[in-house]
Amino acid sequence: MAVYGCEPRVGEMVSKFSGAYPFLLVQQMASGLAQACRGKVGRISPEVRARSLKEVGLPEAFEPATFCTEDVFSSRPWFEDPEWIGEICNSFPF
Repeated sequence: MAVYGCEPRVGEMVSKFSGAYPFLLVQQMASGLAQACRGKVGRISPEVRARSLKEVGLPEAFEPATFCTEDVFSSRPWFEDPEWIGEICNSFPF
């Protein structure tokens, strides 16, 4: 109950119950999402960042990769299949 927020029911599949996220993790994710929606994005303190980098064996000067936020491809019409569908169809021997 303390981990998942509920108890498994008789007849419930083990995969359904054990595949659930722990209750505390879900609460923390929801809390972070609520804060982000309000524009309150938390920052990692330099001390915590340095400790985390050291823990995983990266130098303190490590800069994470930046990600492109622009749309690289234009949106396709809803009725057209994605390109990978044609590619996989062409790979079949029939």
